[in-house]
Amino acid sequence: MSRTRRIGTWVQVLLSVLAFGYIAWRLQQFHNWEVFGRQLQQNTGGLVLLLLLQVLLAALNIALESLKWQQLKGGLLHQSFGSTLRQVLKGLQSGLVTPARAGDPFMKAWLLPRGLRTQAFLRSLAGSFLQNMVLMAGGFVALLWLQSGGLPQTLADFGRELLRWTTLALVLVLVLALLLVAFWPRLRTRPQWRQQVQALAQLGRERLLKVMALTLLRYATYHLQLWLILHHLGVLQHWSDLALVMLYYAALTLLPTMALTDLGIRGSIALFLFGLRSANSPAIVGAIFLIWCLNLALPALLSAVLPPRRPPE
Repeated sequence: MSRTRRIGTWVQVLLSVLAFGYIAWRLQQFHNWEVFGRQLQQNTGGLVLLLLLQVLLAALNIALESLKWQQLKGGLLHQSFGSTLRQVLKGLQSGLVTPARAGDPFMKAWLLPRGLRTQAFLRSLAGSFLQNMVLMAGGFVALLWLQSGGLPQTLADFGRELLRWTTLALVLVLVLALLLVAFWPRLRTRPQWRQQVQALAQLGRERLLKVMALTLLRYATYHLQLWLILHHLGVLQHWSDLALVMLYYAALTLLPTMALTDLGIRGSIALFLFGLRSANSPAIVGAIFLIWCLNLALPALLSAVLPPRRPPE
């Protein structure tokens, strides 16, 4: 076994151990088990069906992300859905234990053959950027939706902060684009740089439209997940409350965090936004924790029990 393969295998083992440890610590740190259990017992009607639906939606979420990654890899190499799913699960596991989930695109690219990894990494970043733009656009739609009913002062202040940070993000993207245009004549003389940039251009309009469609479907999936559990617990009452869910995910997009503080920040934002509809704090925190377990912890654990695969040469 080559040294690179040995290192790759041990990196996957280490990430699996870290993921197991982090998830176990999070489960132990959650202090609302008893209260959350009582909340569920008070809403037993349809509970089994709801939990089954939540699991199915979580599986659909991962499947859509895998199909999206398969489209992003298109033109670089053809791989089965099973191989793509494995890369997505390993990426989620790596993102769980790295700042701002930076390990996700690195791991997905690392699991591809050498020579394609930089191009795959750039395409993964492009997919993440597209997803973040959809989330932020959803946040603005939600603000307009809520505006029709009159915004509380606290929510209006929150909307202004969201606008400020989104504007900053768009300005940074514009600056990067202008720098790329300015330095493109020099980059064209460097074959290695030109090859990487052209890899993004080779995605093509049709493939980008498919990536966008899958991104929107995944967006709808995890928004529906959170609304359903909050509705079952009596926190959100109407479909119009989906606007608060959209704001919640938009806010998370603008707050990249360390994994160790991620769940705490999720809970704080959820209490602020969903607290506008209900004072049932245990139900809000419990719902956020359940979605975190289904969409992040369980896929990371599933990835951890898969045997490490040697990075291809």
